[in-house]
Order: sequence, then C-alpha cells, then structure tokens
Amino acid sequence: MKTNNIKNYKAATVRFYRENRIFVIIWLIYSILLTITYWVLPPSFESNWFYFYTYLFTNRAVPYIDSRVGYPPLGFLPYMLLAYLTGHNFQTFMYALRAFNASALLLSQLLTYTIIKKWREKREAYISVILFFALPSVAQYGRFSNDTLALFTTLLAIYLLLQKREAAAGVTIGLAAMVKGFPALLLLPALIWLKTNRERFRLLGAAVLTVFAVSLPFLICDPFMYLSTYIHHGDRGPWETVWALIDGWRSHGGFIHPDFDQFLYQTQLRKIYPLRPNDHAFYLWRNPALPTILSTLGAIAVLSPIILIKRIKNGEELFNTLGLVFFGYIIFFKGYSPQFTVFVIPIILLAIKGVWKIGLCILLDVATELEMLAWSQLPSISNDLHMPMLEASIILRTATLSLALVLLTIRFLRGRQI
Repeated sequence: MKTNNIKNYKAATVRFYRENRIFVIIWLIYSILLTITYWVLPPSFESNWFYFYTYLFTNRAVPYIDSRVGYPPLGFLPYMLLAYLTGHNFQTFMYALRAFNASALLLSQLLTYTIIKKWREKREAYISVILFFALPSVAQYGRFSNDTLALFTTLLAIYLLLQKREAAAGVTIGLAAMVKGFPALLLLPALIWLKTNRERFRLLGAAVLTVFAVSLPFLICDPFMYLSTYIHHGDRGPWETVWALIDGWRSHGGFIHPDFDQFLYQTQLRKIYPLRPNDHAFYLWRNPALPTILSTLGAIAVLSPIILIKRIKNGEELFNTLGLVFFGYIIFFKGYSPQFTVFVIPIILLAIKGVWKIGLCILLDVATELEMLAWSQLPSISNDLHMPMLEASIILRTATLSLALVLLTIRFLRGRQI
C-alpha cells in the first residue's frame, strides 16, 4: 500500500511538471532568487522576534501561561521553537526564520497557481503568479512576518474546499485561525459553498475542535492569561488607517509599555493604566462612537454577502465571496500594518480578474512601500516628509481596497464577472 502511494505521488508530480512546465521553471528560478535575497538582506524585524524570545527565555516564562502574547499560539510558538533550536544565536535564528517563511511563501505561490488554474484559463494563473513573484512588498515582508504562515494555511484550506474535503479544510481553517485569527472568516463562505448540512457540520466541527485542541493546554494551565492574549486587542487604539487619522492617532500600532506588563492579566492592567488618547495599548477614543460605527459597518460588510447569497455554485463565486468578506473586514478594521499586504495581495489575485487584478496589486504594493519608507530611518526621509508619506500611503491603500470591494460588489449584484 505504501509503495503504491509513493508511485502515485511520483506519477502525479511528473504529470504536474509536464502540464505546467513553464510555471515550474519560473517557480524554481524564483525560489533560487528568493533564497539568495534572503541570504544577503540585512537584519530587519527578525530582531523583534528574537528580543521577545530572549526575554522569555531569560525569565524562564512560558507564553500564554506565564505571560501574555500578541498572537495566537501558532503565530508565535513555531518561531520560538526556531529560536530555541538555533541556540539563542540571532544570526542563525534569522536565517532559520527566513528559511521557514520562504518555504511557506513558495508553497503559497504554488497553491495560488493551482487554485486559479483549476477554475480559470492558464493565462490568468500565469498573470497571478508573476504578480505574486514580482511585487517587492510580498518578499520583503514575507521574510519575517507570520502573515506568511497565515497565508499558506488559508490557501491550503481554500484548495481543500475546492477538492470537497471539508473535514481537512476545517482543520486547516482552525490552524490558520490559531496563527492570526482573521482567517477564521473563511468559515463563512465555506459554509454556503458546501451542499449538505452533514458537510457543513464536518467543516465547522473540525475547525472548532482544532482551535480547542490548540488552546486546551493553555486554558488548563491559566485560562485568564490565555484569554488576555485576545482581549487586550480590544483595548488597543486604531493605527495606520483612515480611522486612525480621523481619530487623531498618527503613529504605528506598537506599545510603549514596560516588558513586565506581559506577566499581568489584562484585567489587572486595566486597573493600573487609565484609558488615554496617547496610550495605544489602553486607548481612549477621541470620537467615542467611532469603534461602534466601525464594528457595525464591518459586520454588515462581512455578513451581507453571506446572508444574500443562497448558495455558491462554483469556484468563481467562492473567490468573489472570499473577496467580499475579507476586504469588507480589512477596510473597516481599526488597524493595518504593512506586513498585512503579504496576505491581502493573494486574496486580490483570487478574487479579481484581468487588468483590474494587475492595477490593484500594483497600487497596494506602492502604498505598502510608501508606508515602509515613511517609517524608515533613511537620511533622505526627513521628519517633514514622514507624515505626508504615511497619510498618502494610508489613503492610497484604502482607496485600492475600497475599489476592490466595489468591483466585487458590482460583480455580485450583476451576477457576472468583471
């Protein structure tokens, strides 16, 4: 039986190469170039990860039990394992992290090509992966961001959904949600993509059980610390969005707090730190109604297509619904960090077709690069240029995602592709 599985795998690999020879060659060349690039680029935000882990190792603290963390377990612990296995050496850790993320990124590109080729002509698949390869922000932020891992698990879940493997898709959605949280939104279009209640139950049950299985050890050891990982985001202010500009916050989403805060429950910290408009971790909104408005609009944007669509009939409609849900969520979410683009661009590649796809991806990439330059410490970027560049990047990104949402809404209302 095992021998037959190996033979079938080899036969499938050979068949894929013969049918997609041009893509495989381009993908292999890109893999080599990406490896070289990640080898020669200087250290960046890898140092942030290393600092987190060094602090925890030094204090012999177990994340989610002794200390609060900013991400769900699978968005933090895999990199912590790399830090441990590399002997707490920064240089070795940096290359291990980049190799890990490069693998996830390359597999994501392979999945993107495979998914699009299944439902569209090969030319559309080639355009998509060439954009994926060519846009610098994807490779640039992909080398250190856990959005790369969230992207891979989300695309794998989409692939499994298209294969009608609902239980495996549910497990993968659960894993993706335990990396970054928001990939759980994939459950909404998935539930109306599946045809029977039995399939929906298998999908939802597998996703819930996966989240529960990952969370259970921490819930047993210290449920309050584990829950603090999630509820502390509710106290955060807006950042790098038009909503942040409207509310008067013109900085990033980082915290200016002592490291030992992470050893306290969020409920305890609320008693120590009063809400203030200049403290992003415990933020007092200048416009008190704005968070409620954003939550309401976000819920409407995410749930409307799910309520209005009776059933998703094919892959194209699934891609369209995915775009409506994810873009609706991102536009009305209070914050946006440049590394989110690693996840957003492939969603554009799936949801949008033709020239619009090219234009939107380029515009989002330009906005992300402009945002990155605004925060850089290059001598040519003076303090006078920082805020205009940051505001321009935010406005351009918001306009780009809003246009994508409008295009998908028109396609939905007209019942035809754009």
